Amino acid sequence: MVSLVHAHQFVRQTNTLFNCAEDITINVRIESSFKSNLYFSSSSVAFNGKNTCGEPLSGRLLLRVKALPVPFAVGEIWQVRVKPIPIRGQRNGVGFDAESYYFSRSILAKVDLIEVIRRVEPPSLRGQLFQTFSILTDNLENQPLLLALMFGDRAEIDSDTWQGLRQSGLAHLIAISGLHIGMAFGIGWWLGFALRLAVKEFFYAPFVLAMGVAVFYAWLAGFSLPTQRALIMCLLWSGLRMLDIKLDNWHLLSLVLAIILLLSPFSALDPSLWLSLGAVSVVFISAHCARRLGNFWLRAVCVQIGLFVGLIPVSQVILGGFSAVAIFYNLVFIPLVSVLIVPLLFLGFVFMLIADSFSVLLFQVCDGLVGLMMRTIELTSSWHWIEAPILGLTILLLGFAVLVVRQKAAIAGIGLAVSSSSYLAPPNWSLDVLDVGHGLAVVISKERRAILYDTGAGWEQGSFAQQLILPVIRAERLSLDKLFVSHWDNDHSGGVKDIFRFAPMTQGFSSQFQLGFLPCVQGMHLWWQGLRLKVLWPTSQVYRAYNPHSCVVEVSDKKHRVLLTGDIDLLAEYQLQRHLRKVDLLIVPHHGSNTSSSLRFVEHTSPKVAIASVSSSGKWTFRHKMFALDMSKMEPVG
Repeated sequence: MVSLVHAHQFVRQTNTLFNCAEDITINVRIESSFKSNLYFSSSSVAFNGKNTCGEPLSGRLLLRVKALPVPFAVGEIWQVRVKPIPIRGQRNGVGFDAESYYFSRSILAKVDLIEVIRRVEPPSLRGQLFQTFSILTDNLENQPLLLALMFGDRAEIDSDTWQGLRQSGLAHLIAISGLHIGMAFGIGWWLGFALRLAVKEFFYAPFVLAMGVAVFYAWLAGFSLPTQRALIMCLLWSGLRMLDIKLDNWHLLSLVLAIILLLSPFSALDPSLWLSLGAVSVVFISAHCARRLGNFWLRAVCVQIGLFVGLIPVSQVILGGFSAVAIFYNLVFIPLVSVLIVPLLFLGFVFMLIADSFSVLLFQVCDGLVGLMMRTIELTSSWHWIEAPILGLTILLLGFAVLVVRQKAAIAGIGLAVSSSSYLAPPNWSLDVLDVGHGLAVVISKERRAILYDTGAGWEQGSFAQQLILPVIRAERLSLDKLFVSHWDNDHSGGVKDIFRFAPMTQGFSSQFQLGFLPCVQGMHLWWQGLRLKVLWPTSQVYRAYNPHSCVVEVSDKKHRVLLTGDIDLLAEYQLQRHLRKVDLLIVPHHGSNTSSSLRFVEHTSPKVAIASVSSSGKWTFRHKMFALDMSKMEPVG
């Protein structure tokens, strides 16, 4: 019932947002720093106003700007004119699910900034503190990580750093979550305990100060979903203890989950919720098993071992793998962060309001400690992450069998895992056109080996190669043999560096003279895993490969033929005609734009299936009407 009420409210707010006119004027409160992406910088905002029909509007949005027209600051309220756009994620089985992510956070839509009208209110208190902290840490090497630790703002963390933290099992130390709220709660508790020792009448001082510090830290983090969950746990535990109501750990955890889903039912779609619950459950079990160990450090090691083993299935399902070194890193760096870095950050934050010079010194110490952690991660970056899709399922089955139905079922679990592995055996060969918006990325795979044709786009802090292509390759346990770059426009080659960083031995082919690449020119053909790859275009290499110079590759076996065309134009299509044969699948040239896909080209290739790699709502609106008519007798996909 609660979910239905929330869903009805969400749909009503979304419909109201898109009613009446294409653009609206609203007031927005900036909730976080703007994070750069492919074509935009974006930030979540809370908004209110009216549409052109006079209907009231409110909720949360993702504000996108091509270039910041004014220096938006966290906590400011601005009146702006924007154009709402529905949120549509990439349609891939692996990688970031934008629709679930934003829905779980009750973000109604994306809005593109059209005009900044005026500033309505200056930064809030949190925004002012954020600005002061940013200024004092501006020259520090690890400022983005310190901002994340203090305010939960990860916008400035580059993708390589975040990937390293994630694959080392330490991302939870930087993203403010239950661990950090627990640290704040503990700091407040010990301060309150010291106060109670000094003044015996302050019996509830540990509870009150612990809750106060935890709430303050959650407020600094903008009351993000992970901090809300941890805060609910701390407040509920404290309240029950103060009322002398006793609940065992499992009833407490169940009650916390019920409250979370009551307040935010959409958060059930957020993988971090289940990862957090899984972690807390494993801690409870491990602590119970370790309670007989007298030494504190032995108990801590036992809990870390339990966390490492117990979270493998959860991490495998949610993240697609697990960190091989997480147990060692956490044993070292959890004490470092909880005992040194976070308390020193808090102390520096307090002195920031009193004496800037001393706070800067403390922030420099924190920067050095965080830098030590990051350098340690870099030293072992080559063996962090393990991805074996069947492994998580096997461990889950065996664990369930051993705990619930003992030895006979354990044997059955092994049989089921092995049989499922063979049942899900890959086909003879496959071709996957990945959804990278306006761009192209095609993976051809056979017998756990792969060829990649184009990489999709890249941007300052990441690429589709990082976010999608490499996760797909890892999830399918593929070994990348060859990379064909059709031409060197960003939407086709933006992830080349990330691909070679992941698989440096990959053989590259290009129609452009490029160091480390072999020529991709007409007449070249090679055999790979029983497939024939024949290059039909261009006739020679060039110093800069633009659309007309795209490397056109025909892939065939004895039964099927596929044509990969890049962004060739009408002239290249005309010159290609005498080399063309009928194909089963065509990757339509230049995303189906009006500069390609002529009727003569379509007649020569006569594809059964045509795939256009386009964005649903992006910088370009390709797949023009003429292309649609040309393909009307085919089976268009994309």
